[in-house]
Amino acid sequence: MARLTKLDRLPEAVKTELMSRILGSAERYESIADWLKQATGTRYSKSTIGRFAQALRSVHGGLLELGLSSEALAANSGKLEKLGAYLVQRELLTRRIESLQKSIFGPLGTGEGER
Repeated sequence: MARLTKLDRLPEAVKTELMSRILGSAERYESIADWLKQATGTRYSKSTIGRFAQALRSVHGGLLELGLSSEALAANSGKLEKLGAYLVQRELLTRRIESLQKSIFGPLGTGEGER
């Protein structure tokens, strides 16, 4: 099990906004650190934010690539972590593959999609 960081222990609303900022834009860590200082009263280093961002992207990056919004990921990160983001990602990919197969080949045995 991964070790909790200082940023994992932030109040839920602040952590959700932090995750949304990291996943949703190319905002610089210095800018995020300034925002965190205003939001929490505590100064966090750019390297702390960078490590948190790297771990966040490694878990949720695939879901972003599959089309989930950064806001939805941030708002539901606790649930996704409980379910296992990798399992969610696999299921979404399976559904996309099935949908693509249907659009290419049509329902099996009908000849649709053949040329």
